[in-house]
Amino acid sequence: MTLSALLGKKVIVNFWNLNCSWCMQEMPYFQTVRDNHTDSELALLIINSVPADRPEAVGAYLDGAGYTFKVPLDQYSAVAQEYNINDGVPVTFFIDSGGIIRNKRDGAFSNADAIETMLDSY
Repeated sequence: MTLSALLGKKVIVNFWNLNCSWCMQEMPYFQTVRDNHTDSELALLIINSVPADRPEAVGAYLDGAGYTFKVPLDQYSAVAQEYNINDGVPVTFFIDSGGIIRNKRDGAFSNADAIETMLDSY
């Protein structure tokens, strides 16, 4: 998966892991945002970034909660390193349709409207 394949649409990249309670709290908000946008206008990548998180555990959590967004696994933290994720998760990047990072948020969102506000700011 590459960001260049997503040019032409806004992209949200969120880094999380199963051991992060804040990450779990904001997951429903990302699902709401996913449900409010078409695939042609928004790509939502919720990247699991902890090597210790087993793929089957991540899949079971997502299936059990009914989430429909894409969750790439960064089992060796290579993508997290490229984004300089050093101080923990969640961290969210907002990328415009031209591939430029427009906003970054360290920490969890408290509601879907806060995510939508960030999307609307560029």
